[in-house]
Amino acid sequence: KQPPASSAPASIMSAEEKYKSIFDHTVEGIFHTTCSGKILDLNPALAKIFRYRSPGEMKKEIKDIPRQIYADQGMREKNMRMVEARGHAEFELRYRRKDNTLGWGYASVRAVRDTHGETAYYEGFILDITDRKEMEEKFRETRDTLERRVIERTRKIAQLNAVLAADIAERKKMERTLR
Repeated sequence: KQPPASSAPASIMSAEEKYKSIFDHTVEGIFHTTCSGKILDLNPALAKIFRYRSPGEMKKEIKDIPRQIYADQGMREKNMRMVEARGHAEFELRYRRKDNTLGWGYASVRAVRDTHGETAYYEGFILDITDRKEMEEKFRETRDTLERRVIERTRKIAQLNAVLAADIAERKKMERTLR
């Protein structure tokens, strides 16, 4: 008789499969990058956000995250300084897609430290918030237009009130003259 097979490898496999399923099917873009700005790993959602056909295509084509991803290259440096100082940071970023169109993302990034406390790499996620940012911009434009209209109409009403006040004063003057 053989001893019963251990269930540990099956449970480990199951945990790995669960993690892989989350990584592969979540709508958030998940990534690992080097400190110098190269992609180590990414999920399909991140490739889709940046309009690449696959994670492999994006990993192959993106060699310099600050230059190829960030619309404002200096923002990555600023954002990574925050991550380094606190160990993690959350921020919005304007990014460039494969087709050179711009989008907005919300990122949560963590510095993964080695045993000496040095940053080994970064990991995090990005949510595409482009639609929300575009709606906010349209809202601002609409609000600004309405505020300009209110100011213009208020000015016109003030002008009409001045004309009306002058007419009333003239009428009162004529009434006094007629008495």
